[in-house]
Amino acid sequence: MSESRTKRLPQQHAPATPPQPTAAEAPTVATAAPPVTAAPGRTMPPPRPAGAGCIDPFAAFDAARAAFTGSTVAVADEMADMMRVGIDSATDAATGLLTAKTLSDGFAVNARLASRNVDAALARSLRLTELGTRLATEAWEKLMPMFGTTSAR
Repeated sequence: MSESRTKRLPQQHAPATPPQPTAAEAPTVATAAPPVTAAPGRTMPPPRPAGAGCIDPFAAFDAARAAFTGSTVAVADEMADMMRVGIDSATDAATGLLTAKTLSDGFAVNARLASRNVDAALARSLRLTELGTRLATEAWEKLMPMFGTTSAR
């Protein structure tokens, strides 16, 4: 072992009673800050009494979570419906291709499938956009009072 690790520092003992500050060293008591004044030409809102208008953040977040959950279920239902429509469309196309007698009949079936899929994709994307907007709006409306704002609608 090295010699520096085995050396011990001398122990220092704290005095039994801490020294008392003199009157000149005594801490000063903080006074209340001066009232905030508004810029010239503006008025300040009156101060709210303690506890008035206070919103429980946990209750606000719980309400936002509940709104978000409900809207998320609607989005999930829409996605499931979109999958069902896609499967039905593919099944109809497969049946049409099996019954096609000529190559032009097969192209016509594929053209109908593509047209139906594009129309469905546009309609579903619009619906999902509406649901997403509603999801965000409903969740945010539950949090707005916490920040002192109201609905922008």
